[in-house]
This record gives sequence, C-alpha cells and structure tokens, in this order.
Amino acid sequence: MPKPAMTASKPAAAVLLWLLISVALLWLSWACATHSARESISAELDTGLLPRIIAAKGFRIGQYERDDDLLAKINRDIQTLKPQAWLPVISECSLHLQALHGHPQPNAAKDGLIVLARQSTEGTQEFAFAFACQPDYAWWLPTQLGIAALLTALFLHLPRPLSPAGRRWQQTLQRHHPHQADDQNLLQQLRALKDNARPVMELLLQQPGCPVPVALQIARQINQNGKQVEPAWLLKALEQYPDQPDQVVRVACSPARLHFDTAAQTAEIHGIPLRLPLTPFLYYLWYAGIRADSPADEGWFTNPPTNRPDYEQGRRLSQLMQHYGGHGKAINDLQSNGLKAKTLDQNRSKIKDELVSVLGETLAADYLFETARDAQSGRSKYRIKLPPEAITGVEEVSEISLNTADQAT
Repeated sequence: MPKPAMTASKPAAAVLLWLLISVALLWLSWACATHSARESISAELDTGLLPRIIAAKGFRIGQYERDDDLLAKINRDIQTLKPQAWLPVISECSLHLQALHGHPQPNAAKDGLIVLARQSTEGTQEFAFAFACQPDYAWWLPTQLGIAALLTALFLHLPRPLSPAGRRWQQTLQRHHPHQADDQNLLQQLRALKDNARPVMELLLQQPGCPVPVALQIARQINQNGKQVEPAWLLKALEQYPDQPDQVVRVACSPARLHFDTAAQTAEIHGIPLRLPLTPFLYYLWYAGIRADSPADEGWFTNPPTNRPDYEQGRRLSQLMQHYGGHGKAINDLQSNGLKAKTLDQNRSKIKDELVSVLGETLAADYLFETARDAQSGRSKYRIKLPPEAITGVEEVSEISLNTADQAT
C-alpha cells in the first residue's frame, strides 16, 4: 500500500513545482520588462522631451509651481513616448508628471517613479513622473506558464543528487562494474535494500562471475525474507548454483542442518545436497543416528580394539545396510568379520573427502567428526560435531540397528 501513495504524491509534487516556477517566472519577466521600459522612457525624457519643452516655453524655475500649463504641456507630450522593453509582455504604459521640485502627488505610481533633474541658473529642478504599465495577458501568461512547464519537466527528469549511500554504491560499481556505475535505476534499487541485504549485494558485486542482475535478484529475495546470511555459505551457494538465484537464496538462508534423504542417497548440508558413495553414506547415516538419538553431551561411538572386532555392532550395522540396499560385500564383511576400527577409520576418511571436495574444509568442519579419548578403554571415540537437534532424517536408524546407542559412551 505505501507504494501507490508514493506514486500518487509525484503528480502533486510536479504541480507544486510548476506553480512555484510559474510565479517566479511571472514576477521575473514583469520586473525585467518594466525595468527595461522605465530605463527607455527615462532616457528619452532626459535627453529629448524635457529640453524641447522647457526651451520652447522659456519657463523659469520660479514659475513652475504656479503655472499649470507646464504640467499639462509635459503630460500631453509624454504620451507620445514608446517604451522599448526587452520582453514583449507589456501592453501599454502610462506616464504622468506628478510634481515639480521633487514633491510627488499622493497617488504614487504602480511601477515606480522616474525622477529627473535639470540644471539652470536658478538651481536644480526635479521632475517626478509616475510610471505604470499594463501587461499583455494574452501573450504574457501562456508563454511564462509554458516555459515553467518545460522547466518542470526538465527538472523532474534530471538525475537527483546521490545520497551518501548512493555515492558508496556508485563507488562500489565503479570498482567492479564500471560500465553500470551511472545507471540511476540500478542505484535507486541498491539504495532500497535493507540492512541485511546490503552486505550481501556488496559481496556479490565483488564476484567476477556474478552478473549484476543475478546479484540484485539474490539480494532482493534476501531483502524480502529479512534473514541474516553467512557470507561463506552465500559464496558456496553461488558456486554451486551460478545461474539459479532462487537456489542460492535457499542455501544461503538455510539453517545449519544435516538432513538425510535415504531414498536419494544424499546428505543435505546447509541446503546443499551431497550424493556420497553408498557405503560411506550408510556409515555417515549410522553415525548421525547415534548422535541424534543421544543427549547433547553424548552421542560418541568408541572404536573397537584393533585386534578384536565388534561382532555385535557389525551385525546391527549390517541390518542397517540391508534395509537401505547396501553393497553385499560390505554387509557380508560386517556379518562375518565384525565391525573393525580400520573399517570405521577408512569410511570416516571417505566421508571427509566427499564433504571437503564440495564444501571446502572450513564449511565441512562442523558436519564432520570430532574425536576424544575414551576414559575407560583409552581408545579413540568419535561423533558428528553438530548438536542432535540439527540432524534430521535418521528416525529409522535406531529402530533398524537395534540398541546401537548402547555402545555409545
């Protein structure tokens, strides 16, 4: 709803701007026109009309205030003057000699006074002319209002000055995408991003293989869901799905969770599905079942002695493999030879190789194994680092491999 309101305010702002520019232009054009006309008439009075009138009549200064004929004569003659205004906005002007000796009559002129001084043997004589003009409305109003409309349209289409945030975005674009640094539409969209999406966009713009439209689409989606994103997982998601912004957002916003899809034979880590070889996958599932079915501070499984395989655990693990279609050779080996420490070590190593090859050592670390020394036997024990509540899809494990957790310490 806020967006239509903001859109509706734009015409109102445009009308207000047009009115302000119109008033300014009308005032300025009228002031300039009347000033030009006043200067033109003043020059003609001073250099032409007054010397002719005074010389022709031979008036003395002492007679001016008593002789109304002088006022009548001057007022009749000045009506022949034609003002030269630089803007044709004036229809006509009137000029009237109001007073001699610089004492104008009470009805002051609308557009000002023209006061001229003449030197004679009797001193300085001042003539005060009232000056008033009438506008040519048919020309003046349409032209000024039209110019105001053009200036309004030009102003509205000019790029707005960038805010500090806009300048920072422009600088970022100049460093990594210089050909789009002056894209005002893009800068506007970048400024609209929320706090949680801005670092995401800055990070994506620094990636050479991430086009700006893809980066913007990812940032917008993260902007909408409001979630915080870990940069490392964002970049990993972009690496896995370079042309799929939706998948990038899904992975980047996924929780730190390990989910097993036994039908697809995949372990989904932080939203990224990894397909492991079958036997390492089933060992990973078995370890995850032990961890998820134990209290947070437990979930360990201790390696059997190197010279004494664990036949009971081998049987239970073989049941798990049979249920999920494990390889016959691995199943037979567990049933015949029991669960060996060497076999566990080999499969943990394979699991690590698979995870690191896709996620890298840093991101894979929390989904791999931690080790400790068993206090009773002195042998090494292992468990998945994640807390039990972060492991899902292993609900059947404890039911299939009966009482597997009994060996957890």
